[in-house]
Amino acid sequence: MLFLPSDLDRSSFHAAACTSLGAFELRLRIAHAYDFIASLKMSLALKAATIQSKVRNARGTRNNIVAQKEVSQANQAVVHLAKQYNDNHRRMKALATLLKGSQYETTIPVSLKTIDLAKDLAPANLHTARTLGDSKKTDSWIFSVAPPGADRGQVSRVRWVRAWANFLRTNEEVNLLYAEARAAHTGFLTFARIRRETAAAKSEYASRGATAYALQKAAMFTSMAGDVLQRVSKVTATHRAAMEKDDDRRVAYYDR
Repeated sequence: MLFLPSDLDRSSFHAAACTSLGAFELRLRIAHAYDFIASLKMSLALKAATIQSKVRNARGTRNNIVAQKEVSQANQAVVHLAKQYNDNHRRMKALATLLKGSQYETTIPVSLKTIDLAKDLAPANLHTARTLGDSKKTDSWIFSVAPPGADRGQVSRVRWVRAWANFLRTNEEVNLLYAEARAAHTGFLTFARIRRETAAAKSEYASRGATAYALQKAAMFTSMAGDVLQRVSKVTATHRAAMEKDDDRRVAYYDR
């Protein structure tokens, strides 16, 4: 039979030189404890939903019996998970005691406590969970436990969403700018074409001064059309440079 370090008493533990192995087992069990907590949260929420469904929908003896059976099954699943968590927690405490004073000494997170099967397994308050979130006011401390670094993922998601919204706003502004620039460029080229056509009219319809004026206006509108392209090119380069300097906006752009 193969024993784990947490199965050994103090004398057997030190005689077998299981210090490093015990440290690894303790780390795994701490991670496993957070997995149990996550499963318990879902099971308690399911239990609450089952009870809520029974109260709202179960009418008559037969329906009540079926609904109560579902509630009992949900409660059994919760208790089973809680017992597994408590066994894991007991082994964590034993390993922490055995490793105390060694180079592998590890402290169990304060948030990981033994579950009181009579008090800590109240079903989740679904209304509060939906309005304030699981970490707010609920019926059990279990819902306030989260693994280390869990908030970093939330922060990253918030940053990404904000960056994506910023990108969409900027992209809309750029699209509007391009649309206006295309319209202005096309308009100036049209004015230039009309002036050139006017300048090409027969002499009996236009004087030399009118022809020169038309050609001057055509050159002016052509220059203005070129100026529009230069300005748009400059704005595009500025926008691209700003986006490349902003990690969040760049990630939002390439991960869309």
